[in-house]
Order: sequence, then C-alpha cells, then structure tokens
Amino acid sequence: MPANVRKVKRPKWNQTEMKVYTREDFPVLLAALEHEPLIYRVLVNLALVSGLRQGELLGLTWDNVDLDTSTITVTQSLSYTITEGLQLKEPKTKGSKAQKPLQAKLSPCCAS
Repeated sequence: MPANVRKVKRPKWNQTEMKVYTREDFPVLLAALEHEPLIYRVLVNLALVSGLRQGELLGLTWDNVDLDTSTITVTQSLSYTITEGLQLKEPKTKGSKAQKPLQAKLSPCCAS
C-alpha cells in the first residue's frame, strides 16, 4: 500500500437504525390508503404481509398471482442503476424465487 494512502483517515460511518412498522401501525397505514388506487393498496398490503423485498414486489405481474391457490410466485425483481436504468432481473436468492402464500385477508384486496 502506498505511503500516502496509509495517511488517509477513514471516514466515520454511522449506521442508522432501521425504522419498521409494527402490527399496531398496519390499520393506520391501510386506512390512509382507503381511497387510493388499487395498485397502491395491493402493493402496501403485500409489503406488510409477504416479507418480499421492494424489488420483488415491483417485479410482480398479475401472472405471478394465483387467486385459486392463494399463492404468489416471485420470478423476477425490478432494480435500478444509473448506468442501466430500470431492469427486471432474477431475484436475489434462490429462496426468493419460490411460491409465497397469499394471506387470506389480501385475496379480496387483489380481486377488487
């Protein structure tokens, strides 16, 4: 390692605590979406109950939703980079590329 590089001080990195919604927050959030378009209600409901990553949610199409078996199949993920823009890609992990149960409470929301 060059001598001038050894003299450079590393910047301090403070990891901020992630803020997450609690179960008590869900009804308030869903009530706020009551008059919003269906797509927003479905995405927020899915985010709350599925555990899917943001890119996996945004990569879903109606072909991925099976209301008869109450499942969602994740086959792609939407990602963005400055150089490539928006792109649909394979999910991050093999575990992500699987069928997920569609919560009973969510099925009516999707069928609206």
